[in-house]
This record gives sequence, structure tokens and C-alpha cells, in this order.
Amino acid sequence: MRIGLQGPSGPGKTYSALLLALGLSEKWEKIVVIDTEHYSSELYSHLGKFNVLPVEAPFTVEKCIQAISFCESEGMETIIIDSLSHFWEGSGGILEQHAGMAGNSFTN
Repeated sequence: MRIGLQGPSGPGKTYSALLLALGLSEKWEKIVVIDTEHYSSELYSHLGKFNVLPVEAPFTVEKCIQAISFCESEGMETIIIDSLSHFWEGSGGILEQHAGMAGNSFTN
């Protein structure tokens, strides 16, 4: 199952994602947050003992895939990527990779 939460900064996307994850996994220890926001998920550590995997720039697609694969290999049942937008528009993200390709933007 893939669930996307969208909204401006501050309305509770991370908090909601953690509660959804608990409903799916039923154990905090089986939940991991792939955190691209400088450990912001730890603001919710009072909820339970979920895992945090920090990821720093550059936010390449390969780095995202490696993080997900690692979480799966560690037996995590629910993976939260907070925030996926860094892999799209952040340093090293898809938009930056696309801009660096030879040729015109339409064919790339």
C-alpha cells in the first residue's frame, strides 16, 4: 500500500503519517522514518520508539532506493519518507538531474 500525504508546512503530515503507520504495523519498532528534514521526525519521539534513518543531500533517486532497501532488509513493516519532495526538487533530486542532461528538456 502506498499512501501520500500532501500539504503546506506545519499541518501535521508527519504526525498523521506516524499514526497511520502505527495502525498498519501495530508496533513502533517496525516503523521507520526516512528523514530528509534534519531529524524533524524526532519531534514526535514521545509517541513511541520508531526508527529514524537520516538522509542528507544530494537527494538522488539511487539514495532513495538504497534507503528503502535498507529498511526492508532490517524488517521494517512501514516506511515513511519525510519528505519525498527532497528527492524531486532538492539538491541532487530528479529536477536537478534532469536539468543537467544533454539535449532539450522535452526529449529528456
